[in-house]
Amino acid sequence: MWKLKIGEDGAWLSSVNDHIGRQHWEFDPHAGTPQELALVETLRRNFNHNRFQLKQSSDLLMRMQEYTNLQGNRANLVQTAWALLSLIDVGQANVDPKPIHRGNRVMINSQMEDGDFPQQEITGVFMRNCTLNYSSYRNIFPIWALGEYRSRVLSV
Repeated sequence: MWKLKIGEDGAWLSSVNDHIGRQHWEFDPHAGTPQELALVETLRRNFNHNRFQLKQSSDLLMRMQEYTNLQGNRANLVQTAWALLSLIDVGQANVDPKPIHRGNRVMINSQMEDGDFPQQEITGVFMRNCTLNYSSYRNIFPIWALGEYRSRVLSV
């Protein structure tokens, strides 16, 4: 049913992840049993029906999630808030709310007594050579994520 197709008349390509060549898997409708072909068609219809309702990025974010603290065992609150806003927006709370609860616990525990959030490494760096100090990021995104958490996760 599936065969590897090699790109014709094209130069070989290489990339940093060692994927070399122009090749991809292609569906061959003349191969496979009738049951297999019917299953592929059912899956194709299901995908087309749900393609704009499912958020594949949340699956990718959850698979790639690797919590790495900054030096001194500190979290980066702005980037944690960005991840939480993404997970809340795609409905992760309906699937498994534990990652959202953990992230919000990190932000709540990092908040200072006066309600402010600590200034951390600068966020908003482009290619590590153009540093812009977005000082309000440290408050805007954590507060936004906490507000979304309260209104869209805890209220459910």
